[in-house]
Amino acid sequence: MPDEYAESERPALKALQQLGWEIVDQQQTSWFDPRETETSAVLESRLRDAVKRLNPWLNENNLNKAVREVEQVAGTSTMDENEQIHEMLVRHTTVEQDRGHGKQYQTVQYIDYENPENNDFLALNQFRVEGDVEVIKPDIVLFLNGIPLGVIECKSPQIPEPRSEALNQLTRYQNERDGKSEGAEELFRYNQFSVATWMEGAVMGTYQTPKDQYKPWRDAYPLEDDELIDLFGLEGYLPDQYRMLYALFEPERLLDQLRHYTVFEERQSGTIKMVARYQQYRAVRKALERIDKRGRHEAQGGVVWHTQGSGKSLTMLFLALKLRRLEDDPTLVLVTDRRALNDQIHATFQRCGFPNPKKAQSIEGLRERLSYDAGETITTLIHKFQTTDDDDGEEDEFPVLSRNENVFVMADEAHRTQDKELASNMRTALPNAFYVGFTGTPIEKDKRNTRRTFGNYIDTYTIDQSLEDGATVEILYQGRLADIHLEGETLDKLFDRIFADKTDDEKAEIQKRYARSQDLAEAQTRIDRVTWWPASSM
Repeated sequence: MPDEYAESERPALKALQQLGWEIVDQQQTSWFDPRETETSAVLESRLRDAVKRLNPWLNENNLNKAVREVEQVAGTSTMDENEQIHEMLVRHTTVEQDRGHGKQYQTVQYIDYENPENNDFLALNQFRVEGDVEVIKPDIVLFLNGIPLGVIECKSPQIPEPRSEALNQLTRYQNERDGKSEGAEELFRYNQFSVATWMEGAVMGTYQTPKDQYKPWRDAYPLEDDELIDLFGLEGYLPDQYRMLYALFEPERLLDQLRHYTVFEERQSGTIKMVARYQQYRAVRKALERIDKRGRHEAQGGVVWHTQGSGKSLTMLFLALKLRRLEDDPTLVLVTDRRALNDQIHATFQRCGFPNPKKAQSIEGLRERLSYDAGETITTLIHKFQTTDDDDGEEDEFPVLSRNENVFVMADEAHRTQDKELASNMRTALPNAFYVGFTGTPIEKDKRNTRRTFGNYIDTYTIDQSLEDGATVEILYQGRLADIHLEGETLDKLFDRIFADKTDDEKAEIQKRYARSQDLAEAQTRIDRVTWWPASSM
């Protein structure tokens, strides 16, 4: 019988220890559970200690208040509570306290993002949480300052379907399997990452991620696989499990992803939580490195070449979140060439809680906003960079609107419009901006060249990689052709018989105007024959 503990769970705990986590292996040592009841998923004593350590000025009353606030969030659903808790962990909370200048509202940190070593990282296996009907025991739960942000389900690589088995367990824990109440949603009020791993493979998601949307993490940029092999003391090759654990749970990366790569989107079907996939995280990090080198060795921009359907709008959003955190009041300009795309990107930013994106409604409105240098986030069509006529009817040159270097332009579908007059006007308007082009189909021709326009590729994610990851579904095409012919008589004989009373000139005109192959191809009998699919083929 496969030993899942020895083949996946225990190596995962050891890897987490090598990443800096304190580990408790309940199969090898006893652990004192500080909770009063197993219906709670928070280790309150660790949470109290962390809040007190990070905010040493807190009095006892406000310490209790801050701890209660994160534990007693009340929402309309577990997802709603998850969103509220995420907001609290990222933006912190406030209490009223006198710190020597009268009573004022003071910020209370739950997490020290700037100094990861000041936080408490604990990985514990077989952690019991009591649900409405059953007690669940995930293989590994990861606590940041006493808050359970990670759940890992480990399976042996020797069983027939380890991925399916692990994901089935994760969905059961979340009460997402067949609508049954068999899990403990209390644990997932706080969840940032849910991981299924079986040593030779690993996939990740977050709370309520559908099973078919759990994805691998194939690149732990900036580390290469050989560096991870050295880090974990492995020999020969790197099992996927190790790459996943480093990518998500190396302490600095975990804090970064929690803070900058997690968004909630409101849809008609309800709120969904989205976390970055590896190509999005990698592209943002590379773009920031390119920005950091601007003016020294790198061009004022670059191209993110990610295949269609790989989440470019979210990559733009994650980059925007990082820029707002790292730069001093940046102006972000999101440029598209179609109204539907502009609406989509604006809606994505707005629904995901990005602070107050503005949509440029007119040429004049765009010019006015860009002239402010007010640190706004603006979505616009490229067409709003067109010139206007002066009083004499002559076309004006496009004006310089801002020489600020703290302007960052992200151009979606950059291959379509960024080599023409409108794009030239945009660069005239914002001569010192940093330009990032996003495209799924870059063009490299003499007259139109996406890379020449923006700079070298920042990151690439190809259709083959997307297919391998399961992010893109392969479409198989079978040509089904039906010959075009008349049954019984040839077209010439039939035509001569029907139009026998016409002159040669009239016949020629009739043939020119009406006897087209398209008309024959669109005949209903031919369409029926092309689309017919025998029952035996289903």
